[in-house]
Amino acid sequence: MTVPDGELWGGSPLEHLGVAGQTWPAVAPQEVPGLGAWGKFQAHLAYSGGVALISLLPLLAIIPGSVLALVNIIFTERYEEVFSFLALWVPVFTVLTAATWLLLVAGCIRFVADMITPGYFPHTGKVAWATWFTEMLLQRTLISTYPIYASCVTPWFMRLLGVRVGRNVEISTMESIPHLTSLKDGSFLADHSLVASHRSGFGWLNVGTSVIGERTFVGNSAIVGPDRDLPNDVLVAVLSSAPHRAPAGSSWLGRNAEPIARAQADAADDVTFQPPHRLKAARAFVELFRVVPAMVSAWIDLLIVFTLTSIFMTHGQGLSGVLYTFLWSGPVLIVASTLACLVPVVVKWSLMGRFRAGERPLFSSFVWRNELADVFAESLAVPSLIRLSIGSPMFNMWTRLMGAKIGRSVWCETWWLPEFDLVELEDRVSVNRGTVLQTHLFHDRIMRLEPVTMKQGSTLGPNSFVLPGATIEDRSTVGPGSLVMRQETVPGDGNWGGNPIQHLEPGDQAISCQVNPGPPVTGQPVPIYDVSNIRMAPWAGPANTTLAAHSADTQEAVK
Repeated sequence: MTVPDGELWGGSPLEHLGVAGQTWPAVAPQEVPGLGAWGKFQAHLAYSGGVALISLLPLLAIIPGSVLALVNIIFTERYEEVFSFLALWVPVFTVLTAATWLLLVAGCIRFVADMITPGYFPHTGKVAWATWFTEMLLQRTLISTYPIYASCVTPWFMRLLGVRVGRNVEISTMESIPHLTSLKDGSFLADHSLVASHRSGFGWLNVGTSVIGERTFVGNSAIVGPDRDLPNDVLVAVLSSAPHRAPAGSSWLGRNAEPIARAQADAADDVTFQPPHRLKAARAFVELFRVVPAMVSAWIDLLIVFTLTSIFMTHGQGLSGVLYTFLWSGPVLIVASTLACLVPVVVKWSLMGRFRAGERPLFSSFVWRNELADVFAESLAVPSLIRLSIGSPMFNMWTRLMGAKIGRSVWCETWWLPEFDLVELEDRVSVNRGTVLQTHLFHDRIMRLEPVTMKQGSTLGPNSFVLPGATIEDRSTVGPGSLVMRQETVPGDGNWGGNPIQHLEPGDQAISCQVNPGPPVTGQPVPIYDVSNIRMAPWAGPANTTLAAHSADTQEAVK
């Protein structure tokens, strides 16, 4: 299809929402003097410097551990003794490096926080740069220090970054602008949720605050945009966007959010929202072992260097030594990477055995052990061979070892199969990149596990979710960016798409042309903070509000 000029479209399936630009300033940034827009050279210099600093921080993080190790080995003459000492030093080095890295990240984010204030700013300027820098650093921590996420340490780290975090808050892998984000008591942020995330368009960057209310749940890959608050006990479902001014106790689904019914869980507070100190201590003890995969990774790296050094030393230390080392480097790396993939297999079967459908509260050994096993897979297997092998028979072999039921000629281009035993992909199934076969849900702090099945010849499009208990029947196709609901059965030989999915007739492009008018026009202008005398387009959609429309908590966050 072709989206006509000047129109606003959104959602999945794509639908016409009105006129484009109604929630943006009516002028281009370059027409407004005094906004602090950078020139081309200044912008290139700033972003290049940001990239250099982000690349430099990991090197700075290893300095304290390296200096302490160097003091003890600088006069050691035999390389075998050096490696023996380093092997013993790995636990201290790993913890010290991780702590230094997190402190450096927090310091950098705190330093640029004063540059980011709510409002509308040009794409090229200090606010846009500081927002980009903050988000890049947070994404880097998600990769480099994955074990701290979805743990009891996560809220403390978020506080260190500047997030206002209440009591008994659970955070998985949230991305946000920290000092503009407030999380009230008992709220829950699931995997890859975005809170106070910026939006950009028409040459402008829009930054705003977000407050997540008490016991409110933001699901996997859900988005709470700038200048949006969620009151108490709200649920924003998987792959959904927060609505404008949601009532307390409401539940929402879809990228153009629609209200949905919600079944309340019946679970005791002492294993969900208000755990006693003994359960918190037990969880902390289990989560101490999350650092072990990083240590194992360091030991494997050290073993690689030791093996190649030994090859070099035993073959003359000259040109022949270099040649032998080069020839053996490939096999050594393959063996080490294979070892990194097999360790999580052993850990999974040792800690969890075979996953079965059922329910477990957040504060239970089952949940903590499951998260620990996942840290081993994400920290060891994925960075070594798994990320490289998705979509190949090698990946299918590994998932079978982890317990998944994978048929013949299966194309699986995602490693997000949370509980492997509950995933079944029959012959000739195609699972595209960026998809999640979600075998558990976690709202109300109850982990509900159910199987996910894709029948013969079925296809799941890129960036789609399949929720627990769902089945895609033979030869059906689910299009990109779609959501298959919990316990839903997708009939065979059909074409489906959308969030949530709906049946698409042959040739149907999953497009609705009905206008969604959003809330009534209030006459309030779209705000540009600290800038006066600018002609503004009237606010006519749900994307933003004025600061005055926010709760007192939001206004306090801005201060």
